[in-house]
Amino acid sequence: MSPYNPGMRSARCVLVVGSLWLGLTSDASAHLDGTITQLTTGTATDTQTTPAITGTNVVWTDSISLAGGGTNSDIYLYDLSAGGAPRNLTNTPDQQEFLDDVDGTNIVYTHTSATDLGDIVVYDLNTGTPTTIAGADTKTHFEQPAIRGRYVVYIRSNGQFDDVDGYDNALGSPFARPVTNDAAIQARPRVSGDYIVYEDYGSGNADIYGYQISAHAAPFPIATGPSNQSEPDIDGNYVVWVDSAAGVDQIFAYDLTAQVTRQLTTVASHKVQPRLSGTRVVWADDRAGNLDIYTYDLVANSEDVIVDGAGDQMLSAISGSRVVYTSNATGFEQVYVFAINTPPPVSDKPFGCDPTKTDLVDTSVSLTRTTKTPVLATRAFSPIVGKTYWVCIENGAPSGALRTSEFLFNVDTDVVLTPSDFKPAANPPHYVSSSILDDNGHGKKPLPGQKHSWSAALYGSTPTATVTISIRTTK
Repeated sequence: MSPYNPGMRSARCVLVVGSLWLGLTSDASAHLDGTITQLTTGTATDTQTTPAITGTNVVWTDSISLAGGGTNSDIYLYDLSAGGAPRNLTNTPDQQEFLDDVDGTNIVYTHTSATDLGDIVVYDLNTGTPTTIAGADTKTHFEQPAIRGRYVVYIRSNGQFDDVDGYDNALGSPFARPVTNDAAIQARPRVSGDYIVYEDYGSGNADIYGYQISAHAAPFPIATGPSNQSEPDIDGNYVVWVDSAAGVDQIFAYDLTAQVTRQLTTVASHKVQPRLSGTRVVWADDRAGNLDIYTYDLVANSEDVIVDGAGDQMLSAISGSRVVYTSNATGFEQVYVFAINTPPPVSDKPFGCDPTKTDLVDTSVSLTRTTKTPVLATRAFSPIVGKTYWVCIENGAPSGALRTSEFLFNVDTDVVLTPSDFKPAANPPHYVSSSILDDNGHGKKPLPGQKHSWSAALYGSTPTATVTISIRTTK
């Protein structure tokens, strides 16, 4: 259910018809350019919540109030690319299924019944087959599953201890050892690639810890302190969470590669469930008086409203440029998807680095500096007369980390690139390029049978840096 209990609020301007499943598109009430599609209609006896998305597949929990009291919850799927009616994947009137996560063609959820306190089930959309990967017994049950790629993670609870455990879906077997097995409470695990993140309460309040699956080493702290660090998520190199200090929530991010933490928000408000896809973060935020969906672009370093207006917009999840969320603007929880209008990608590669305009001459050379000692490289190549040659420097990692301005590049006896070419030094560009041999009268000409040598130096006292050097020629 929602973390808030906002009660009835005025309806938003969204088309509503008598059928349960809408699939209607309307202009977004948002600052970020995009469109909203309403997928379900909530009523006093039928609500839809906890949506998740992967690609074009949207899944959620549908809860129906029963005539004799209580509710029945099932898992529904809607394919945005196929349209049509949603599918009830579980359809168990005497049992409960609660959606937690989806990735690719696998949906993971918690299953309970009169005899089961909590199983973890993976549903394969390709085969239409549910598989129980962690089955409860009289002493132990499982909850809070998450999935990404081959791994499923979840909480194992025996009534006294809550620990993180996992399952390898590719091997079809549980982890050889639990992620945690101690007296501290752990909660809300999430997984991406080789890493798991979760809440740990060993200090007396919530901290964020990480665990590398392949290393089988001890968990490591990511965010700790006297306030609560909670609700983590992970995708690729990035981890995000909520830090709550003096009743004020802020969103933070951590780069696992660069080992750098940064604060993304500054406004005093309540923030709920950050979720991450690539370099975009989404969360629910009540800074305007009720919960709205906000986003932060980790590359552009910009914050925007995705969806605002009457009622609460909350429990969002993101996949690429699509954000799903629950809204109670009509008085009942129902599911929407917001599609961000993304302009055609603009290349940040200058001419000499553009593969549509230049070809690679030789194998690229990568330099990485982890100490103050300079890292050097040299190589030679034989040019073709009549062609122009370029040096291309890819500066840092694709995430934007590990960039430098402390770099020199020479061809023969000529200095080609210096730190001044990597301005601004505080935020150097990802790609830098320069012509090094030019047969059009603008510089040194390639001569028949002559080899040219180049040398490079990565130096300085800044944190770890990496560059990749390529020699390219005009097509």
